[in-house]
Amino acid sequence: MLGALASSTPAPPTLRLLERAQTALAEGRLGESEASLEALGVGAPVRVSIDLTGMPADQRAGAWVSYLSALRMWEDASYGLVRWHLSTPENAQVRIAFVPAARYEHRHVAARATWSRAVHQLGDSYFATLRADIAIGLQDPTGAPLSLPAIRHVMAHELGHVIGLDDSPMSGSIMGRLDPQAPAHALSADDEAELNSLHTVVRDVQSALLVARRTSQ
Repeated sequence: MLGALASSTPAPPTLRLLERAQTALAEGRLGESEASLEALGVGAPVRVSIDLTGMPADQRAGAWVSYLSALRMWEDASYGLVRWHLSTPENAQVRIAFVPAARYEHRHVAARATWSRAVHQLGDSYFATLRADIAIGLQDPTGAPLSLPAIRHVMAHELGHVIGLDDSPMSGSIMGRLDPQAPAHALSADDEAELNSLHTVVRDVQSALLVARRTSQ
């Protein structure tokens, strides 16, 4: 079933979770299969929050609109398979904040993120955890402030990682590198192809789970 992903670049943890979902389904561990999909950000709404205190006061309203737009971008492209739930930082699985400049190993980056996604077993039950803390830099490598369209690109890019996509080598794509002077304004054909390839497998597993649940009742 994973052959459909051969031309795409989902992150390696995504492949492992998909394989786990398929194996658990084939062996009758339906709860484990469902939890594996939930760890990929599908099957249940993902709780997200944004802390605007790091933004200049006169840009916070625009940043909020950009945030909602970035969320909607993935919901629309997934035809509802990806769903976000606006939450508080205390309760969110994915937390976005802003810093003057984001750095990783002394290098300037568009955003710095820490991730955790896993499936846990408690007795005969399984549950998923998905966590991401994302710090978005407000400056480009020269120290110039990023525009709101560029910040929107970065938010959408990081949210793409949340739902299992890896970086893309394609310029002009949301999952590609940010060009501060020409940020991507929408998902490219490449972005959509990768998402569709991933979600084709997810939907196959979900359909099989639905049948298995019905026949086990």
